[in-house]
Amino acid sequence: SCRTCPRPASPSLPRHICPVPAMGASACASEKPSDACCSSSAASACRGAVPPREYEPSPLGRAASRHEYSEPRLAGSPEAAGAAAAATDAAAVASTAPALDAGWGEVSAEHLDPTSYFFLELEELRQMPAAGLPQAEGPRPLHRFASGACYDGQWRGRDRHGRGRQDWPDGAVYIGQWERSLAGGCGRLESPGNVYVGQWHQGITQGLGAYFTEDGKGVFRGRWFQALQDGPGEELCKNGARFCGQLLEGQRQGHGVYLWPDSSQYAGQWRDNCINGHGHFIGSDGREFLGTWRDAMIHGCGKYSWPDGRSYCGQYVEDQKQGFGIFEWKDGRRYVGFWHDGKQHGPGLLFDVDGALLLQGAWLRGEAPDEGELAFCLPASSLASASGSPAALPRGVL
Repeated sequence: SCRTCPRPASPSLPRHICPVPAMGASACASEKPSDACCSSSAASACRGAVPPREYEPSPLGRAASRHEYSEPRLAGSPEAAGAAAAATDAAAVASTAPALDAGWGEVSAEHLDPTSYFFLELEELRQMPAAGLPQAEGPRPLHRFASGACYDGQWRGRDRHGRGRQDWPDGAVYIGQWERSLAGGCGRLESPGNVYVGQWHQGITQGLGAYFTEDGKGVFRGRWFQALQDGPGEELCKNGARFCGQLLEGQRQGHGVYLWPDSSQYAGQWRDNCINGHGHFIGSDGREFLGTWRDAMIHGCGKYSWPDGRSYCGQYVEDQKQGFGIFEWKDGRRYVGFWHDGKQHGPGLLFDVDGALLLQGAWLRGEAPDEGELAFCLPASSLASASGSPAALPRGVL
């Protein structure tokens, strides 16, 4: 399975979507010795050992999602206290929002978050007497709010409007353009641990922008819509992995390339923040799969190649060979037949390096047909070359 991120508590806050699970070589290297991953030992298959998966998703699964905000919650807010009420819905936001007059024009109530920096002074600005205030856009002296925040910039009536800078008591700073008292246009918001530089609309990240963490590493560069990554973008995860591709409403969707820190890579289709569809995976150890995926698992048809020359072309079900497939050893021998749970199971044919038929019959959970069927299927010359022992023939793959 794959990791997904829940929608943020408010659409006014940009967030970073979470990484997909470890794939391929990185998963094998961290969870099992190198000789245990995709082993070609026939003996282990004949003993009935469960074959290791060619690709293993992270065991953490969907519960290990994380997201980061460029605008952290203020001290004392429900989210800062870790309360479950962080996921405020649009109706709750609307009920706590101040009544908006013509000064805020078309601002939608569901876009206003009571704990957002840009929301904090709206009520105070609304109550500011309009009489005597210049309606033309222009600068005014430094204005201090009751919250302790300071605004220095241009105004229009009682609205912050034009170019300006606002500092909040917790150290957050916004420098950029304002429209009707909300961030609108181009601007930079720097809050403890986070920086967003880019375009805004009604106090929400919207347009092109870049989000950075406190250590200066780029987390996301690309297109935003209502505070979610939406469109083409580049994402850098804290573990060093990188994603370049299409996103929709904060989720990887469409075509994208994911690069792991160990140089493994996947290029292909994504859906619902997971690898889904047709794609090409190349592991850092040389393993390679080209085919179809479902929820970050090999599922459907494709070709898997190992660095030692082995290959399998056929059907998969949830990372296991299942259905019809052709397995070829590096010396040219081939098994053509059916599989179940990663083992030969059902009718099959075994060919030698020259293409001559060595064995045909029904395999059972990786076990080759018995000696009687072997003698019936093989000519005398082949039996002699096999030293008269069916155990001399490869009976398993993994």
